[in-house]
Amino acid sequence: MADVDGDGRAEIAVTRKAGTNGRYFLFDDAQNHFTPLMEGGKSWGGDYYATAIALGNARGTGRSRHIAVAREAGTNARFIVHEYNS
Repeated sequence: MADVDGDGRAEIAVTRKAGTNGRYFLFDDAQNHFTPLMEGGKSWGGDYYATAIALGNARGTGRSRHIAVAREAGTNARFIVHEYNS
């Protein structure tokens, strides 16, 4: 959990082992009823899935706006860092 959107409240990141649809998600804080802010992994293929996720401040700029995702995959990147831009 981390304040990714800069509203002073922590968002929640979740991964799931699945062969279709989203494999990782970022949800807004409880005040906003955990509304989805972001999801990814839909195009990875049936055998690939997210294995870990973390939120943080990769550039040291003050706000924890980075989402790091590790995944099971036979090709391409096994670790990805996204920057959330609200």
